[in-house]
Amino acid sequence: MGKFELEEAVWASCIDRLVGIPHPPMFWTVRHRLVDAVAERWPATWQVVVEVGSVGHETVLRDLLEEVRTYRSVAG
Repeated sequence: MGKFELEEAVWASCIDRLVGIPHPPMFWTVRHRLVDAVAERWPATWQVVVEVGSVGHETVLRDLLEEVRTYRSVAG
């Protein structure tokens, strides 16, 4: 997810459609400086931001899997 999508180009229309349907959790990669703009453009009721460089990959993976488990327990 980047500046082109925020400018309604490249994948923007596809993302619009994706966020409009029920789905399991999606993982988006967004540059730190664009996180707020992306969150404003495609608001989500459930949103977790992980700064990958701030912790080890094992921690990131553990936290993401925990979010999926939580989502499943609430959604299912």
